[in-house]
Amino acid sequence: MTTYTILIILSGLVIFSYLFDLVASKTKVPSVLLLLLLGIGLRFLVDYLQIHTFNFLSILPMLGTVGLILIVFEGSLELKYDQHKNKVIRTALLSALSVLLGSIAVITAIIYQITHQDLYTCMANAIPFSVISSAIAIPSAAALGNKDREFVIYESSFSDILGLLSLTLPLPTMVLVLRQ
Repeated sequence: MTTYTILIILSGLVIFSYLFDLVASKTKVPSVLLLLLLGIGLRFLVDYLQIHTFNFLSILPMLGTVGLILIVFEGSLELKYDQHKNKVIRTALLSALSVLLGSIAVITAIIYQITHQDLYTCMANAIPFSVISSAIAIPSAAALGNKDREFVIYESSFSDILGLLSLTLPLPTMVLVLRQ
């Protein structure tokens, strides 16, 4: 791929993202879902036409992490901190933690019943499904009132952070970190 091709593709993605934001504001479907569907559709088209593409698997984890950070930062730009919001922040953290742990337990049990793998493997596979993705939650919260939108931004951001921590740290270490 030449530099011009990469620039054209990236520019096209920005234009599609803007168009999908316009469509999302009218249909209440998050633009992230529309972009995901576009990516899936393009993948099927590329496979059908047998077009050779760049192997994105080497840079995909980095792009995903950067994208997640940008989404969380964009959502947090609307937030203003003061002492009165400590209760909302604490409630959002506890909600994110309880939903994450409950979802991990349920999804781990389902995966265990289907695959009969060891529990650690089932839990590691359940964690990504348990995270409340801020990529979906934050843009979807745009239509909510200020307090509800703020809670969704905090909760989904905490869910992302706790999900990443649970994938990178062993679970007992994460519990010790959260107690301090």
